[in-house]
Amino acid sequence: MNYHLASVVCTDWDIDLIPHWIRHHAALGLDSYRVWLNSPGEKWDTFRTAHNLFFDAGWTIGHIVGSYTAAEIRSETLGGYQKTLGANEVLVTVDSDEFLMVEGSRLRDMMECGEYEAVAGVLVDRYDHTLHDARPDVPLADQFPFVGDIQQMILAKHPELIPMMKRTVSDKIVASFARIPIDHSGAHPVGHYGPMGEAAVCPDIVDIYHYSWRSTALDRVAAKPYNPIHYTWFLGEMFGMTDEELRARLADHIREAEAAQTAKGWS
Repeated sequence: MNYHLASVVCTDWDIDLIPHWIRHHAALGLDSYRVWLNSPGEKWDTFRTAHNLFFDAGWTIGHIVGSYTAAEIRSETLGGYQKTLGANEVLVTVDSDEFLMVEGSRLRDMMECGEYEAVAGVLVDRYDHTLHDARPDVPLADQFPFVGDIQQMILAKHPELIPMMKRTVSDKIVASFARIPIDHSGAHPVGHYGPMGEAAVCPDIVDIYHYSWRSTALDRVAAKPYNPIHYTWFLGEMFGMTDEELRARLADHIREAEAAQTAKGWS
């Protein structure tokens, strides 16, 4: 039974994590590794750096050129690739700021026990309070010592935000047989199995370490197509700053985001 890891990598945001990400997932000992590289901001220097890192690691690389939504990219790449696999081959999917915390042998045991057709994971945030950048030469656990579910902590303190959230559970499918009709259009597609139903999912949940650091925080504030006050509230909770303090620190990025919203007709 073959296992294939596939991911869409945004080289604008995740370049600092890529060396760690490649080493970590290569250690799972899967049968093939494939990525599609995308640079929404057309930052071609980091795009080339990412390409070279994956090329040197022996991964199969695709390039995404043009402006597309995340849902369009995932559906075309991951969904299209899944259709090329045999029914009993396993597709492993993980975003490029996420690390599967499971041994490759354990993942195989979960998928090959004969009872389940998918394995789910839950996001566990790793962060610190200084908004520093990730370093390629220091273990990530040392750089980001705090562990928890930031979204759940925030929603517990501010339940009025719950209606604003598309999802309040940070879970997702991380491995499934290619025959399972997973919906790849969303970042966390647990429950989108079509006729299979959730009974096919292994009850043992895999931790997914999700790293948050300075570059990704700043760039995503600029890129998010909705009210940046909402997003900086989340970042402020993460880094122990008030909304006003964080807005002052990110003033240039917030102005860019607000200008983009105006241009797109967002209020």
